[in-house]
Amino acid sequence: GRLVLIRSVLSSMPLHILVASTPPKAIFGLLEKTFANFLWGASEGGLRFHWIKWEQLCQPYDRGGAGLRSLRDVFDAFSMKLWWQFRLRKSLWAEFLHCKYCPNFHPCSADVSPGSSWTWKRLISIQGVAEQQIRWVLSNGSASFWHDDWLGQGPLCRQVDSFQEYAVSDFVEHGRWNVQRLCSVLPSWWVGQILRVEPPAETHSDRMVWSPSTSGDFSLSSAYQSAREVGNRSCLYSSLWGQELPSNVSFFMLRLLGARLPVMDRLQKLGVVGPSRCFCCSFPCQESLDHIFCTGEVPRQIWESFEVVVGGFGVSSTIRHKVIGWWLKPTRNPFLQFLFRVLPSLICWHLWKMRNKFVFEGQSLPVAIVSDRIFCDLRDLFQIRFKNTVSSCRGWPSFFESVAGLARRYQVQIVRWRCPKQSVVKLNSDGCSRGNPGMSGGGGIIRNYEGRFMLGFSCFFGELTSLQAELEALLHGIRLAVDRGYSALHIESDSLVLVQIIRGTVRCPWQLQRGLQEVLNAKGLFREISHCFREANRPADRLANV
Repeated sequence: GRLVLIRSVLSSMPLHILVASTPPKAIFGLLEKTFANFLWGASEGGLRFHWIKWEQLCQPYDRGGAGLRSLRDVFDAFSMKLWWQFRLRKSLWAEFLHCKYCPNFHPCSADVSPGSSWTWKRLISIQGVAEQQIRWVLSNGSASFWHDDWLGQGPLCRQVDSFQEYAVSDFVEHGRWNVQRLCSVLPSWWVGQILRVEPPAETHSDRMVWSPSTSGDFSLSSAYQSAREVGNRSCLYSSLWGQELPSNVSFFMLRLLGARLPVMDRLQKLGVVGPSRCFCCSFPCQESLDHIFCTGEVPRQIWESFEVVVGGFGVSSTIRHKVIGWWLKPTRNPFLQFLFRVLPSLICWHLWKMRNKFVFEGQSLPVAIVSDRIFCDLRDLFQIRFKNTVSSCRGWPSFFESVAGLARRYQVQIVRWRCPKQSVVKLNSDGCSRGNPGMSGGGGIIRNYEGRFMLGFSCFFGELTSLQAELEALLHGIRLAVDRGYSALHIESDSLVLVQIIRGTVRCPWQLQRGLQEVLNAKGLFREISHCFREANRPADRLANV
């Protein structure tokens, strides 16, 4: 409950201050310290011990955190939004700052000077991070040749020691790159990279795009992800959250797998000395995490009561191995996958409650009662997750047997290529990328209304994503069809996303907008745009993988 309150209420209260002002760093520390004190609570003796650092709790779920928001990262995200609006120059505020701080040079060359406002200092502090996320899509070449990232590999000013200010259009003559002039200012390798880019030849201004977002428009969520420190992902921690588990159980499992629970072996390492006596054995042993959750008599009996029905489990000496063994249990049944993901957390949660009841109340619960409570919670979560598969089983063996008998429903459908309408030719195209992004290619085939082969092609595109390769293959096929004089086309692709983008039902990624515009310019030739399954597009698929 406290995690939810921090996410929904406490973290939202200072947002307006973070947008409109520049608080001192000490303010962030005080606020986050207040949040942490609220999360861990207090007792009669004062504040409780903080078992996990706040910085770690602010990490994403798959990096061992609790998904909380760092106020410093939120502040940086809002700062990126200010820099984005400043660079767009579509407001009086942005024009004023340009005229005051960088009237005769590029904003990326600006710096803080005596007398600069706090807002300008805030912009300069985030300039480097924000510019790494900004790209430029060329149209008329008005973007800065040296400072703006129009090549997709960072600004070119980092590759030379000295330069003069130029626009990209200054290196274009008669619709082509001026190779001689490029070679006079850049090394030959970079000239080769530029020659792979289509030179600007349109009339409207270049477009500034926010590269982390699909549409190219700025979004706070993507800016926040960019502001976060990058860490290593872990499938172990990402499995703790979701799956209809209550947040308090997930948070408990985060503490358990990170050895952040107040058992005696952990407390002794912190200098807390006291008697260590487990609750789970006939002859009490020293209390440790692995003992009270895995190897002790009571936990071993509870685990075995569930494992003997499933089968295929070995002996585990640590709780981590025990939990991972359940999570990695091989099965293609999605209902069993849910059970194997949720059950270990419920067992550990009830073992912890059982231990606390013994330590603080002196009561020892029978193993059968604890196992029955675990099963009841599991059955309730299963019915919440799968509402249409209500089971009336009252015991674990019969419940597991009924769930194992559930199978995913399959729908059989006849898939075949269909001829286009009379006087219409059908273009089937396909793209592939080995690595996504990686080395890519495309292929396609054109057939008439009788299904007769008329044209086929296969081409190499270089390093692209799979969706970019799909679009390039379609564009290549359309160009060939136009060159051959085909005026009525039926476009068909096995990429549902590409078909939806062309139809306008899905927003086009900014990287594909130039190619999409070329497709839309030829839309007068299209009689139909359809999606097909991969099995009906095998000839194009084979040509793409040549």
